[in-house]
Amino acid sequence: MRRPHLALALVGMALVGVALAGCTGTPERDPSQWPIARLDLEREIPTDDPAEVTYRAHCTACHGVDGRGAGSVTGADFTSPEGPLRRPDAELLASIRDGRRGEIGVMPPHGAMLGEERSAAVLAYVRRRFGAGIVPGELAPLP
Repeated sequence: MRRPHLALALVGMALVGVALAGCTGTPERDPSQWPIARLDLEREIPTDDPAEVTYRAHCTACHGVDGRGAGSVTGADFTSPEGPLRRPDAELLASIRDGRRGEIGVMPPHGAMLGEERSAAVLAYVRRRFGAGIVPGELAPLP
């Protein structure tokens, strides 16, 4: 007869443990969420910019909220002066549309999902948000 009470006591202790864990400050990163911190995934910063919404939905997982791609580990670093934002828009739009295999890995194609207009808008957002001071030039095409 005491088993239901034991189960309730164990559940209660687990809940207290969860509550105390929440009081220790910044929660530890869940390894399945790396490189994006759980807080970054959960935060919802209001925006009326549709291009930013598109970036958050389709680009953040690899390129990150800071555009650095976890130091070029999970995606290209948009903030690097030697990074992809030195490329002309036509070349970057082709990468968004058709995808690309590079040194870091494979970027899947997003053209069917985003279309031309949203692709151009998200590229403009990326340039605005992460490309301050980076001037696109005529470089050799991406491999």
